[in-house]
Amino acid sequence: MIQVFVSYSHLDSAYLEKGELIDYLKNKLKGKVKFWYDTDIVTGDAWNEKIHNNILNSQVAILLISKNFIRSKYINRVEVRKFFTATIKKFVVFPIIMSPCKTQKIKWLNPTQYIPSGNKSVEKDYADKKRRDTLYRKILDDLKEQIAYLKKPEISAGQALSSLINLINTIESELLKVCKQDDLVNKDHSLMFEGRSKELYARKKSSETGGGYLMVVKFEELRNSLKPADFKRIRLIDKRLSARYSKWFALEARAIKLQTPAKRKQLVVQKYGLIRAMFADLMEMLRYLQLIGFDLHDHYSKIYDAMGALHKTRAMDTR
Repeated sequence: MIQVFVSYSHLDSAYLEKGELIDYLKNKLKGKVKFWYDTDIVTGDAWNEKIHNNILNSQVAILLISKNFIRSKYINRVEVRKFFTATIKKFVVFPIIMSPCKTQKIKWLNPTQYIPSGNKSVEKDYADKKRRDTLYRKILDDLKEQIAYLKKPEISAGQALSSLINLINTIESELLKVCKQDDLVNKDHSLMFEGRSKELYARKKSSETGGGYLMVVKFEELRNSLKPADFKRIRLIDKRLSARYSKWFALEARAIKLQTPAKRKQLVVQKYGLIRAMFADLMEMLRYLQLIGFDLHDHYSKIYDAMGALHKTRAMDTR
């Protein structure tokens, strides 16, 4: 089931109340879509980890934008950053302008279509119930269209491959150390790979040419090189990798707070253990990247080879 992550300021919690927009969407999509927001966090939960886990498990991010939203340090430093830059998951981002604010000054919002458009907002320009109901139906229709898009096997597989690329980019330095390739840490690769919300790309980094795209694969094009069984397999692997990365992230967050070198070293050992547990799945996903036409020789080949060697050695050691 598609999960929708709702990002909002606590000062705007009224937007979640009965009869308001999110309640309306939840009722209309009941049984088809799961909505998650932080009111589901209960006493005793590690709230930052819980938010991160649900970002990883979501495919759509609804942003309830207001002045309060824009002023929230946590939203902009953590949630928005994950939606657009630092997360291994690439979302369909669905921004809704709830109250008047200077949208043109929000840099990360500029490339994304938001609703209502034209400097309008739900509160100011849709106070009349009839107009607001019409707008809510439009938001519902647009959300349904995005959900139908995400349910296509090639799209969900594309999101998983996008996550894989961004996962490797996130843990690359530690992955290299685990693979005994310390000499490659912080190396400036001539090729860069990145996963986006609707495409995968390989970009050549060159000081002479200024860089350029070598290859762009849109998720819809995956049908040309992968089979239905591949799509199912990719989604399964993605779930396992996401679960392990979530644990890795929790250890990373915990390490920042630890003061003693001994405790930090202990956490590093645990993180390396999680990375080793990812080996087989990472190798299989890298093979899928090669299958769809990406040349990994510059960026990932040594990691791939080292993972394979270490994986076989570990298998022999356990006999």
